[in-house]
Amino acid sequence: MKLFRSLMLAALGLPSLPLPVFAQAAWTSKPLHLIVPYSPGGGASGVIAATALAQADPDCYTVLYDASTFAVNPALRKQPFDPARDLIPASLAVTVPNILVVAPNAPYRSFAEFIDYARKNPGKTTFASYGSGLTYVTTGNLRVLAVTSSKRMTALPEVPTISESGFKGFEVLEWNGFFLPKNAPREIVQKLSKEIQAAAKDADTLKRLRQLNVDPVGGTPEEFADFLHAEMTRWTALVKSNKITAD
Repeated sequence: MKLFRSLMLAALGLPSLPLPVFAQAAWTSKPLHLIVPYSPGGGASGVIAATALAQADPDCYTVLYDASTFAVNPALRKQPFDPARDLIPASLAVTVPNILVVAPNAPYRSFAEFIDYARKNPGKTTFASYGSGLTYVTTGNLRVLAVTSSKRMTALPEVPTISESGFKGFEVLEWNGFFLPKNAPREIVQKLSKEIQAAAKDADTLKRLRQLNVDPVGGTPEEFADFLHAEMTRWTALVKSNKITAD
């Protein structure tokens, strides 16, 4: 459990256990290779890292810790692997909502006003994403218009959700999860999943993740597979209906 608790915290920029802990897998003493695609090494939105896992030996000593773009990539770009066939989802680790922020002197003070402005002023709004910036919100350097979760954030109880702001049922969450290569033994997939579920329930992990408004999840391989299917279906439909392409 310590291994995966450390990984979840370290991937979010939180210090945890010393790095040598990462060298020991929960089911064996052989070194475990953990692929974390982002910062540094985020090439091609994680495709390089996912490809590395797809091509890895299915001995379960290589594990991928990927993010939300995993579900978007198939709709935007040709990949050298099949995410549904070549990778096994082990467990969803964490989810976190996005927040829509603007400059404090922006002419709109709500999400509805922002949408109205954007519609009346085509080409005059720009967008950028994303990083660690809750501190900018609390100091007043940014104004929050809405959050993308289905419920308001505990840290920002006064900020409405996008669903409350006129887009009923809207929910978009960032997420991280663990994957194994195809043909990984079923018992190892289940063992990894149970380790992640235990780490997600650890009291210290819960406290530290919630300081960042990150929600630990944990879950079975089947639950993660269903989640991924829904995510991929959703983003593929959005990309196709809006004719979105990746530059």
